[in-house]
Amino acid sequence: MNIGYLGLGKMGMGMVQRMQEKGHHVVAYNRSEEPKKRAASLGIQTVDTLEELVTKAEAPRVFWLMVDHRAVDVLLSALKPLLSKGDIVIDGTLGAGGHSEEICERFGDDVKIVAFDLDSDAIARSQNRLSTKNCDITYVEENFRNIDESLKSLNISKVSAILLDLGFSSDQLEMSGRGFSFQKDEPLSMTLRKTPREDEFSAEDIVNT
Repeated sequence: MNIGYLGLGKMGMGMVQRMQEKGHHVVAYNRSEEPKKRAASLGIQTVDTLEELVTKAEAPRVFWLMVDHRAVDVLLSALKPLLSKGDIVIDGTLGAGGHSEEICERFGDDVKIVAFDLDSDAIARSQNRLSTKNCDITYVEENFRNIDESLKSLNISKVSAILLDLGFSSDQLEMSGRGFSFQKDEPLSMTLRKTPREDEFSAEDIVNT
């Protein structure tokens, strides 16, 4: 797999090393020079601009973000001339819907968005947020690690770009009721799925086993 990776901090550097070791081709970008030099010394291809990162990526373009939203804006601007009507973009971590909203505003219904999230509450909030936008979007309540099976069920065999902005949202820490925070007395489920399946272990199950 060809992966464009943004952000070479401690976590990011470790991630690109592991992906490289697993045989993935990684092209990495970071604003400061020292992390790029270190990545290059490990045999990882680096670039100097986000625009260059986009041009180096081959379809399906997979971009992994370990950075703030400002990089997303530049990334989408650079992607615009590379996407054409009918292309499919995966928002692998829908969350509050900000990235999908930005894609809607930039591309309208020329591209189709398939948005993944395990949290049904997040999907509901995003549906409300995007209800007035002129875009073609399908919501999938599933972990993006199961993207192959989910896309197959939608009769989608090829996509043009995949956006992954990984990490917890403040909503999940403040509003989840699922044990993600020490600030509240709530069940220690620690799952993004609002209603866990019967075959899924909770954090409470694990720590008490």
